[in-house]
Amino acid sequence: MGSRPSAPLLKLILQTARKKGWNTATLANAAKLDRSRLKSVLAGREPMTVDELIQLSGAMDISAADLGIQLPTDNTPEPEPEPEPADAPAPTPLGLAALPTASASDPEDGAAEDGPAEDKAFPDPFGNHAEQIIQLGFMLGCDIFFTAQTDQLSGSGVPSAVIERFQPSLPIRLESAFHRHNAPEYFPEGLQVRLSFDSVYTCLFPWTAIKQITLFPTPPASPGPEPKDDPSAGRKVSHLRLIE
Repeated sequence: MGSRPSAPLLKLILQTARKKGWNTATLANAAKLDRSRLKSVLAGREPMTVDELIQLSGAMDISAADLGIQLPTDNTPEPEPEPEPADAPAPTPLGLAALPTASASDPEDGAAEDGPAEDKAFPDPFGNHAEQIIQLGFMLGCDIFFTAQTDQLSGSGVPSAVIERFQPSLPIRLESAFHRHNAPEYFPEGLQVRLSFDSVYTCLFPWTAIKQITLFPTPPASPGPEPKDDPSAGRKVSHLRLIE
């Protein structure tokens, strides 16, 4: 599936916000938009309204020219366009020629992250926080602890007896020594890991079910004592002997 026509706009907004050092909360507050709604819009999951585009561009000082929009100035008739050469490139639809080229992949193409794929950074304040934190834990080799709301675990692969026992949230601890056995995989809908209960189960935890994540970093090694200079090093040792 190709990129949506709005992908260049979303990319421009994300790039501008990152240049300003803004995260989702800062941008939502500046544009007077709901944070959850803004996150879905920037991820491409929901369409952006014209009002939202005006609020976002105003908050970030994005001009109409930056958006590739030509505003009318007066009633002066426009001059007739000059004939284009035969090999002229086709015009860009929707007047978005001034915008950066959008990535070929978007959330509908299977990307597991918010925003265009080539625009992703790690960590990405506009992306999936739970996914990034858990990926970081596996990358660093930390013990990972998270809780998942049990009302969202139906069909997740977690045994029903375990779900019934832990209400309203299921605690999961992934010890670093067993990370390779956990075999984590990251999907748009959630985290898939292998867990041992009474047997080994492949479980998919929806990102929306994960409400708390704690990483347990390994403390850095304490520096050892500095070696002391040995005053006798490099000197010949004298010996006494009896002379008759």
